[in-house]
Amino acid sequence: MPTFDDYFKGAPGIYNFARGYSESSFVLLNRYLGMSNAGVSENFDAIPFGAVAASNFAFSLELIFKGLYYVKNNEGKILNQCKPGHDLFCLFTRLDDETQIKIQSRQPLPEYLKYAFITLKDITQIPEDVKYETGSMDELTSNLKLHRSAFEDFRYLFEEGKRKKKVSFNFAFMTNIVANSIMVLSSEIRELQPQDDSLC
Repeated sequence: MPTFDDYFKGAPGIYNFARGYSESSFVLLNRYLGMSNAGVSENFDAIPFGAVAASNFAFSLELIFKGLYYVKNNEGKILNQCKPGHDLFCLFTRLDDETQIKIQSRQPLPEYLKYAFITLKDITQIPEDVKYETGSMDELTSNLKLHRSAFEDFRYLFEEGKRKKKVSFNFAFMTNIVANSIMVLSSEIRELQPQDDSLC
């Protein structure tokens, strides 16, 4: 019988936690959209849900990039070449060109995210074969630069220094790149461990 360590070690462990953060992000985003679209122009009660969704999306993507680096380097080490370690643009640039192109390309939506997308209040119809795009490579890298410190910016948004910093978050871009990237990570792990049925 698999142990806790068996289930969470290495790339599959990184994947499972990245999936957990991304799923929770969609739940929080749905709550945020529902509250902020309820006819109140400045619904401050909704802000914590949006901020935590943003930080969770960013941390999920960080884990995915680190998981891809881990797999591509023969499961050698966790990527720790970026300072600070949450810099999404830096983490992306440490991935090989082939992996970057896979992330930029259209990917089928993971099964576990289909329901999350369908429940979003501003989305009315999702085809079965839906695919999401991150734009051109230039657009992708430009957006990653804008979001490079999103995890740090939004997790402590209640602090005075963070409140005064002008921050923004593109949920459309982040939902797309998280969905694309986690499918790439899942595919890479399957090549190493084809018997693992815990992946999306």
